[in-house]
Amino acid sequence: MMKTAYAEGQRDAAAKLALEMPSIGNMARGAVNAFTGSPGRLFVEGKGAFRPGGMLSKSEVWWPSTKGLTGPQKIMPWLQRAGTMAVPFQLMSAARDPNDGALSNTLGAAGAIAGQMYGFPSLGLLGGSALANAGARLGRGIGHAMGSRPLPRLQQDPYYPGYQ
Repeated sequence: MMKTAYAEGQRDAAAKLALEMPSIGNMARGAVNAFTGSPGRLFVEGKGAFRPGGMLSKSEVWWPSTKGLTGPQKIMPWLQRAGTMAVPFQLMSAARDPNDGALSNTLGAAGAIAGQMYGFPSLGLLGGSALANAGARLGRGIGHAMGSRPLPRLQQDPYYPGYQ
């Protein structure tokens, strides 16, 4: 009797707060969606995915709306917004890396960030990280083509015999 009352109380509280009770099926669907993303939705929307209101529009990727979301669902848009606010700090940090040219590092970091932000909703964790890697390589390649080069080995390594 106590177990039944407890379960009913949980269901009533979840209904009142508009929360969805976790179940194995819901968690499995969420895990599959996290790994694979929504390529079907991207295929259906086509180039309309980049238009306002589309899956990959600027407002959805960089500063998603929280309207209509309640409870724990409201956390993810705020985490995305925090990631957007951290972009300038990531780019400044990349420019300071001495192992490659500052321009190459900055463009590589920008490509990786854009690849991850656009790749995750459409391709999930697996495809998003691959797109981020491709964006980083493209950005570094453009930086190298524009003349950004790493410092000579002599200046980088204090343990190098000819270091001064």
